[in-house]
Amino acid sequence: MAEGIKYVVHGMKAECSEGTMQNYINADVGHGVLYQGQPLLNANDHEPQKNLTHFGDCNSRKIFEEAKKKADEKYKAEEGDGFFASAGKFLAKTAVKSALTAKELFSVRKCELDTPLPWMFCNMEHMIDGAPALTMESQCPCRYGGIIKIVQEEEAAEEALVEEQAETENVEPVPDEEPEVTELAGVSEGTAPVVGAGNVVSTGLRTGVFKDLEKVIDNAVEAANERKSSYFVASGSILIVRDQPSVSGQEVHRLKDGNSIKVVLDETTGEPVRVVDEEGRTWIQVYYNGNLKGWVAEEYILPNQPIVTKPPAEVKVYIDGVASTLHPREGKWASLGGGKYENESIKNETGRYLVAVGPRVINPKYPDTGKAWNDEFTAFEREMEAILIDRQTGEEQKLLCYREDVKAHTYNKYPDGHEYVYNPPKELVAEVENGIVQTGIAYPNSVNAKRSDACATNNVDGSVIEFCCLLNNENLREVNSLISAYTLDRIIVYPNVTEEDG
Repeated sequence: MAEGIKYVVHGMKAECSEGTMQNYINADVGHGVLYQGQPLLNANDHEPQKNLTHFGDCNSRKIFEEAKKKADEKYKAEEGDGFFASAGKFLAKTAVKSALTAKELFSVRKCELDTPLPWMFCNMEHMIDGAPALTMESQCPCRYGGIIKIVQEEEAAEEALVEEQAETENVEPVPDEEPEVTELAGVSEGTAPVVGAGNVVSTGLRTGVFKDLEKVIDNAVEAANERKSSYFVASGSILIVRDQPSVSGQEVHRLKDGNSIKVVLDETTGEPVRVVDEEGRTWIQVYYNGNLKGWVAEEYILPNQPIVTKPPAEVKVYIDGVASTLHPREGKWASLGGGKYENESIKNETGRYLVAVGPRVINPKYPDTGKAWNDEFTAFEREMEAILIDRQTGEEQKLLCYREDVKAHTYNKYPDGHEYVYNPPKELVAEVENGIVQTGIAYPNSVNAKRSDACATNNVDGSVIEFCCLLNNENLREVNSLISAYTLDRIIVYPNVTEEDG
C-alpha cells in the first residue's frame, strides 16, 4: 500500500449534510487497484445512481435558490465570454445550466442528487487510475446545497488497520460570509483510501466552496485542461519538433523517449491543435523550451496516462482459406515461452510474472514497420498489470507482471513483406489488429520474419500473454492453473515519463 495512508476502511457509507439518512457508495467499474482484495475509490466516483444514491429527505431550499439566482445573473451579463472562456467551457456550461434550471423551489423534499463535480479534499500524492485517491476526509458538493461526506460503519471501524501517518496536509477553513450557504471547512488529507470501485477521468479538484460557483467550475476546467495537454514521447527514437506541420519544416528541438511534453489546446474545443498535411499525416502543436510552439507527428506522442488494452473476445483466422476461431479472453489467453528462455522461475525476484506481450499492448501507435524489440519501448514501464476475472466468482484479480520480452508473432497477414516465404507458399490471415494477440505471423521487419518461423502455424493460438520461462512441469502447471481459474479482461501498461531534458 502507498506510503502516507493511515488506514483502509471497509464497508463504506456516505451521508449528506442536508439528507436524513446514510447510504452506500457504489460503482460498477473498478480501477485495477486492490487492497486486501477490495478495489479503492478515486475522486471521480461521484456519479448519481452509479456511485451515489439518495440520502432520504432533503432539507435544503434557500441554497439552491440563491445559486440559481447568481448563475442566471452571470449568464445574462457574460453569455459566451469570461465566465466560461476557457477550453472545455461548453461541457462545463451545459452541465451547470441543466442543473440550475431543473427547479427553482423544492415542491417535495425527496433527495435528488446532482453531483457534477468530483470529490474534493482527496489525497493528491496517491493517484488511482489517473485520479487522486478518495480518503475519509473527502467531500462532494451537491447542486442542491448538501455536502456529501464519507462515514465509517461500526463493524468496519473496529476492524480498521491503523498505521503511522507519513504526511498530513491541512486546508484552512473558508470564512463564513453567507451563513445560508454551506461551506467546506478545514479538513486533512492522506488519512484513508476509500474501498469500492469507480469510473475513470477526474478533474483532480481539491479545494473551493460550492457557493463560489465560478471558481469551482474554473478550477475543474483548468485541471481537466492540464490532463488533456499532458503527453509523453513514445517514438522509439529521438522525437523532432519542427517549426511547421510538415517533414520539410525546420528542426527546432529534440526529445528522447519518455520525456513529457505539453500540447497546445484549442481555446474553443479544448482539444489538441491538429493539422493534416498534404500527404495525410497528422501533426500536433506542442510547447518546447517554455512557451515556444512547434509541431510533432501525432503518432510519436501519447496522452500521459495508463495504456489499457482489452483483447477481442473472438478472432477469425484463415490458413490457406480454412477458417477457425480463437478466443483471446475466455480461451487460451496465456502460453508458455519454453525453450527460448533460460529463466528457471516463472517470476522475477520481486514476485512479478515474467511475460511477453504484443507491441500494441505496450504502444497503441506502434507501426507495422517496427522490429518488435524491447529497445523500442523504453518510454514504457517494464512493470505492468493483467486484470483477470475469477471464473467462479466473477471477481477481479490483479496479476502483477514484468515485461521480459515482446511478442513478435502478433501480425495479421502472411506473406506481407516477409523475407522468408514457405515453399510451397502459405497464406494466413487473422481478422484482428496487429500487435495484440498471437497469430503465428511475425512482424515483417522482425528477426523472426527472416527465418522459417516467419509464419509459425503451430503457434496460432490467440494468446495475449506469454510467460517467459523454461518449459518444466512446475511452470506448466502454474500457467494451466491460471488459464483454468481465470479469464483475461484487460492489460494495463504505464508510461515511463521523465521531465523534458532539452
